[in-house]
Parts: sequence; structure tokens; C-alpha cells
Amino acid sequence: MNRRLLFRAFLWSVVFAALSAIMVQAQGGATATISGRVADPQNAVVPGATVTARNLATGTEVTTQTTSDGIYRFSLPPGE
Repeated sequence: MNRRLLFRAFLWSVVFAALSAIMVQAQGGATATISGRVADPQNAVVPGATVTARNLATGTEVTTQTTSDGIYRFSLPPGE
């Protein structure tokens, strides 16, 4: 009976360790996505437009260009 109890305790420890590792990994990779479409006043898409995202707290800027469909997308750490 002691062996059975020891095995269950070991099994729960392994499960807890695995879940903890998953939770830590999920928190470390937090990103925010910003996406949109650039269009002119006639609502025609603007391919190749330069779009800049700026973190107001740090002043850091990231720049990308729109696709042939006028779409842009940023994956950034959360911020202002």
C-alpha cells in the first residue's frame, strides 16, 4: 500500500511540473497583434505603404509595409 501511495505522489508531482512548465512558457511569449488595411479616399487598397507602430512608453518603433492587398500586421509585446 505504501508503494501505491508513493507512486501516486510521484505521478501528481510529474503532472504538476508539466503544467507549471506549460504555464511559464505561455506567459513568456505574450504578444499583441495589430493589423489593418490601408486604403485611399476612394477606398482603393494601397500596396507597399509604410506603416509604423510606436511604443509610447519607450519610443521604440517597428515598421512594416502593406501587402498587395493593403494589409499590414504587427506582432509586438503588449504596451502603449
